[in-house]
Amino acid sequence: MSGTQHHWYTIVNRSGGEALISGHPNYCPEPVPVRIEGSTWMGSMLKLRFIGRGMHLEFRHPTYHTITTSRVVESGPRLEKTREDAPGPTTLRSTKPDTVPPATPPMFADVSPPMSL
Repeated sequence: MSGTQHHWYTIVNRSGGEALISGHPNYCPEPVPVRIEGSTWMGSMLKLRFIGRGMHLEFRHPTYHTITTSRVVESGPRLEKTREDAPGPTTLRSTKPDTVPPATPPMFADVSPPMSL
């Protein structure tokens, strides 16, 4: 789950940037297949396939095209990818931060705001 300033989103990673997302009452009240573009500070930079706390999530919706959320303020406990034995999408499940294997890069990360010069 990912919390922005206005909504909580549930994201199911389907690999390669593809995901199912739900949590917005207008754009995705039920799971919708989207492409996670990445996170932005609302400038020209986009960190690809990344969801960063303090940044804005950007995803490509099949009907509404590019959607940029309000700032991600909470990602809850760290999330790790899990895959059942059967083929299908990868599901993100919540785990305690100290139980995430070091070899598994987190999908969510804390990002400090850029420094002012």
